[in-house]
Amino acid sequence: MARTKAFDKDKVLEKALHIFWRDGYDATSMGQLVKELGISRSSIYDTFGDKRALFLASLEAYRQQSSEMLIKTLQDHPDPKRAIREMLEAAMKQTASDPEHKGCFMANTSVELASYDQEIWDLSKENKDRVIEAFTKAIRKGQRLGDISKRFPATQLAEFIYATYNGLQVVGKYDPDLKKLRQSVKVALSVLEE
Repeated sequence: MARTKAFDKDKVLEKALHIFWRDGYDATSMGQLVKELGISRSSIYDTFGDKRALFLASLEAYRQQSSEMLIKTLQDHPDPKRAIREMLEAAMKQTASDPEHKGCFMANTSVELASYDQEIWDLSKENKDRVIEAFTKAIRKGQRLGDISKRFPATQLAEFIYATYNGLQVVGKYDPDLKKLRQSVKVALSVLEE
């Protein structure tokens, strides 16, 4: 009779995501995963595959939680300018209040691995393109409504807002000073003003 798994795969994946997000891919060992996940090495291999497969599953879970939520919020919000402000403020507050100073898992992964790992490069690029497309659509809508400046094309503003959004999370990892981060958000939002 086949033995059933005595753990919740989704909960284990959530724990793995946290470990990789906190420590990065290279600094996380299989031994550490076994210990912190509370399951055997063979269970990890049988359920997820190797460390890389578990990492990629964690990154995809994060992308679904974070990027897809951001995209959906931008698509559904009736006030694009307000939606962008709320996104930047949420990134700032989350980064400043995180005692582990994790930043953005996708940005961390891109910085750590994309320069020499083509699959990570492709995933990071695809994620960036999707988020920038959502920012672009929201900005165009705001420009049509007269709420967002037309001094710059929507695509340029979207690239700038995306860079600011990620920059808040990167800078907040090592300098989580809410006052400084808030000043950056204020300056970024001023670019959208008519």
